[in-house]
Amino acid sequence: STTIRNMPPLATAVNYTFLSAGTGLVKDLSNQIYQNATVALLVNNLTADLVKPMLNFFTFDLNQGILIFTFSKKVLSSTFNTSGLIIFGSNMLPGTSLLLAQAAVSPTNTSSPVVTVTLSTSDLNALKASSHIATSANTTFIIMSAGIVLDPAGNPSVAISSLMPFQATDFIPDTTPPVLMGF
Repeated sequence: STTIRNMPPLATAVNYTFLSAGTGLVKDLSNQIYQNATVALLVNNLTADLVKPMLNFFTFDLNQGILIFTFSKKVLSSTFNTSGLIIFGSNMLPGTSLLLAQAAVSPTNTSSPVVTVTLSTSDLNALKASSHIATSANTTFIIMSAGIVLDPAGNPSVAISSLMPFQATDFIPDTTPPVLMGF
C-alpha cells in the first residue's frame, strides 16, 4: 500500500514485515470472532517491490526557475542527484546543453511522485541568455542518468538517454520584466 511505501524500511524485507490484526477482523466458519493477538506475526514470504520509477512528465517554469518532475511512483526527494541532469535544446550541438551546477531539490525528506528542482542563479541566467535552450517546449529537453532518484524500496530511476531525450510536457516562459537594482 501507499502508506507502507512511505515508511521505509517497513515491508522491504522479510525481517521488516509483520502482521497484527485487531479483534473482530474476521469470523471463522463457526461464527467465532477473531480475538486480538498480542504478538505480531513475521511474514513467511515477501514479494519485493522491484519496479523502477520512470519520469512521466516534467514542467519547466523559466519564470520561477524551477523544474517539476512527476514520476510513475513515489520517490525519495532527498536522494535526487541534480548532477545527473542535463537540459538541452532541440539538438546536441555544442552550446545547446547545460549541466546543472548548483540546483536545489524540494521538498526534502519526503516520498512523493513529484520533485521540484530550483535552478541556481548562475544556471538560470545561463539558460535565459541562451537562444537555443529552454526558449519553448520545443527547445526544452532533458537527459537523466540512471538512478538520479530512488524510490522508498531503493529502486533506482530509469535513465533517459540522449538517444531518446524527454521533452518538457509544459513550458512557462520568463514573463518577469527586469528591475534596475543600482545606478
